[in-house]
Amino acid sequence: MKELIKVRKEFQDKRGEIYKKHGLFFAITDEDFNKEAAKASLKRTDYYALFGSGFIPKKNVVEFNKELNKSFRDEDEIVTSPKFRDKLIAYELSNYECYCCGDISDALAVLEPKGITFEEVSKVYKQEYPKQDL
Repeated sequence: MKELIKVRKEFQDKRGEIYKKHGLFFAITDEDFNKEAAKASLKRTDYYALFGSGFIPKKNVVEFNKELNKSFRDEDEIVTSPKFRDKLIAYELSNYECYCCGDISDALAVLEPKGITFEEVSKVYKQEYPKQDL
């Protein structure tokens, strides 16, 4: 599990670099926005809102989305490989507290788009459940 978490952390760090490279910043108040926009010498109309309170210069949106989406696809390719597949399933089962409630549907909803089946999730659930400290 530690190796899976390490790989996911590396991808999170890469996405942080993508955010910086394209000038993404987060602002809750107008004061926050004006302060960050001033650093880049841009006006409010030069920005596109993204991620709710995240802002990125309009000129960078297309390339930003391409790089960010590639990062997510690359991560999915690695974490769904045979080496990490069962670890990823166990991680999501724990993340969505499936062992506590006895319901795998929340984890399954996240894992199915990655090509992981109900049967795989059920198998890991049955293997890992006895190990849980509930």
